[in-house]
Order: sequence, then structure tokens, then C-alpha cells
Amino acid sequence: MFVKEGPIKRMLKEAWKGVGLRIANDNDGLLFTGRSWYMYVFREYFPKELLGAVISMTGEIPVPSMQVLYNKEEAQTELYMADPSYAVYKRALEAEAEDNAAERTDIIILDIHEWPYRIYTDSMAQVYAVPERIVEMIEPGICEPNEDYHGCFALKDGWLYWVSDYMAFGFASHTANDEVRGRGMKLKEAGIV
Repeated sequence: MFVKEGPIKRMLKEAWKGVGLRIANDNDGLLFTGRSWYMYVFREYFPKELLGAVISMTGEIPVPSMQVLYNKEEAQTELYMADPSYAVYKRALEAEAEDNAAERTDIIILDIHEWPYRIYTDSMAQVYAVPERIVEMIEPGICEPNEDYHGCFALKDGWLYWVSDYMAFGFASHTANDEVRGRGMKLKEAGIV
């Protein structure tokens, strides 16, 4: 996996304590969603330590063809994969097939709370603002020996997808603060990014 275990555990827990941690089991792998991120990992590559952390929060992993939204108070069964965006790995491969690679820049913008956002650009000259904590947790160098990291790709709807043979991670860049996105666009217009 190209995501660091500590930060992803924190994100899973934040979702569980907040809006809810959605988990879907398609028998080949597991889907996890938070407020503005999605992650899919093929079952055979899912780290046991991370699986244990999820089970300690939720008490279970949904059975195949089941989707559940977990939070501190309850677990709510949902209509299985009703939202097409939950097909995270498929969407990541679509973004890769469109050959719209997104590149990380050296530019960081702070929002009004001084939270840092890293600017990404793509081959279509679009600009994306990604929280630095998301950027820092993605580390292609920690992939397993047989895991090929494909890169980061963007879709027109503002989602960025990082993808490998083992997993995909998606982030909705359009959820960034309007001011941060606007400043990123000004940098693009000025030819800085």
C-alpha cells in the first residue's frame, strides 16, 4: 500500500467519530469512505494491522455485497454500492486511462485557519488544492515489492486518484476552501503553476 498506516488509521477513526465511516465489501476488496475521501484495497493486500484497527472500531467487516455506515453510536446498513462514485478502483483506472496525470507542485497555500493545502496541476492545466495531511500520507516508496504504483490522476469532476496494483485512494479536491481554490487559480493564470 502506498498510504502510510498511521495517518490512514487516524482518518478512518475521524470518519467513524464524525460523519461516519462507510465500508463496503465487494468480495474482491474493501471500500472505505469519509467526508471527502475514498479508499479501496484489494482483500489479499489489506494489512492485517489496519484490518484489526477497523474491526476494533466497528466490531465487524461487512459480509460480501454489503455496505454499512458506522459511527460511534450505531451501524446503519445501506443500499449496496448505489453511488457509482464508490467504484473507486474503477474510477481511478478511468482517470489513468484518460491520461490526465496530476502532478504535485512545490506550492503550499494556507487557508484562513492556516491549514496548508498543496497545489496539484494536471495535463489539462487544471489546479487542485489538496490538504497537506493527505499529501503527506501518500508515499509511493512504501509500496510492496510487487506493487506497481501508477501515479496520481484527475477526473473532470475534481476528484484526484492515486492508484497502484493493490489499491486506490481518491480525494475530492473541490471540497477545499473557495478562497484556497481561487488563489490556486490565480497562480495558474499568472503562469506560476
